[in-house]
Amino acid sequence: MLTTCPDCNQKISESATDCPGCGRPMKRAKVQRVRRVGGVWEAAGTVGILTGLTMTISDVAGSGDGTFAALGMLAVVVGLVVFLVGRFM
Repeated sequence: MLTTCPDCNQKISESATDCPGCGRPMKRAKVQRVRRVGGVWEAAGTVGILTGLTMTISDVAGSGDGTFAALGMLAVVVGLVVFLVGRFM
């Protein structure tokens, strides 16, 4: 269906967002919000990375046998993977 532009009286489509003759906006385009779903995964990954780093540093600084440090490094790797999964969701 066609409608008339109020400024230049040119016939234009009702689905047009602006008049091709004079450029007058005819109707506003709907703005869609983009929602990211990976934020929770990123937060969980960050917590895993920080926890793993804390475990590793506390074992290396103390007189541990290295088991706690190994678990800490494992937590860092798992946290990094979880963070990256959330980042690219």
